[in-house]
Amino acid sequence: MHWSITVTVYENLIPSIFEWLQPI
Repeated sequence: MHWSITVTVYENLIPSIFEWLQPI
C-alpha cells in the first residue's frame, strides 16, 4: 500500500497550494 506516501504528499501539497493562492 502507498497510503503513507499519499498522505504525506497531500499533507505537504495542500498547505503549499493554500500558501501559494493566499500569501499572507
